[in-house]
Amino acid sequence: MGDAIPPLTPKKEINLLRGWPHFSLLPVEKIKKAMVIGAVPEGDEGVDLEYLRKKLETEDAKPATRLKSQKPWSKIYRHIIYCVPTFSNPSGKTMSLTCHDVYDSLLWSTTPSTSNPTKAVLPRLIDVDRTLEPTPGKDSFGNAMSNGSFSKIAGPGVRTGWAEASPKFIYGLNLPSDINAEVVSLKARQQENLIVAPGKLFEVYGDESVTFPNSIRLCFSFEEEKDLAEGVERLGNAIKA
Repeated sequence: MGDAIPPLTPKKEINLLRGWPHFSLLPVEKIKKAMVIGAVPEGDEGVDLEYLRKKLETEDAKPATRLKSQKPWSKIYRHIIYCVPTFSNPSGKTMSLTCHDVYDSLLWSTTPSTSNPTKAVLPRLIDVDRTLEPTPGKDSFGNAMSNGSFSKIAGPGVRTGWAEASPKFIYGLNLPSDINAEVVSLKARQQENLIVAPGKLFEVYGDESVTFPNSIRLCFSFEEEKDLAEGVERLGNAIKA
């Protein structure tokens, strides 16, 4: 979230958290710098919709203040709503489908997994966003992102996770179409003493239907922040070269 949220918010607009967010969320420095945060209390169906509606109406009546320019491939959301729609802490409530209606805002949901629910699992916010009209197509950003972790499925030590959204959200994660990842990888190694893996290494041999000529894979595990910053600068030099 610390990497995904800042590019999507104009900083000055209110961003809403359902009460009792995860304790590790609020101290995240990137989020604190990107968001002005307000809280939304729980209601009978998971979220107090009337409170949320009034809060959004109050904020939407104010003139929008955009402090950053919008890139051609990006989208700036006026509001971001973070919530846990399934088995939310501390009440254990599950958000009803009524509450899943999507405002013109980005909804980021973290849905805990369970191996033994007492009832059928409700569709996720991202599934509702994909299904209800107007459905986001390949040229639409949609209004929901979802993330999960195998630590909620297999065990606490399995820290691999994923984020899921419409294709538009991940557009910016690839290099521009006129930049070849293998060339970038070679220049990074030869000119910047930096190792990045070109997408070709991860293609299925013999199957050319799915290729990654403009993608690179970065590994930054167990590195000091200053080294990460230097690595980004070196990678930028290689791309510009």
